Amino acid sequence: MNKVPRFISLMSDTTAKALIKDDHYRWFYEDFIKFATGIDLKDYIAIDNELNTGNKVKDYRADTIFLNKNRLVNLEFNQFVHTHTMIKNRAYAL
Repeated sequence: MNKVPRFISLMSDTTAKALIKDDHYRWFYEDFIKFATGIDLKDYIAIDNELNTGNKVKDYRADTIFLNKNRLVNLEFNQFVHTHTMIKNRAYAL
């Protein structure tokens, strides 16, 4: 099989979701998210990944949800951000 090395972004949807669920790599995203947003996810637990919002289209799902007591964080991973991406993310928050 011909294997060609290629760059895989740590912010791509599939990669980030897989690594944030892995206890060995979760620290990277926790540190990055704390730096970028001020939210410390160390005491949060992932309560549901790929929560289906009821739409039939696969893309209309929340990525990763974290819970800590009465606080809920919906973490959306977007490698490329477009206008429609931000509209979807705001819809998830509501």
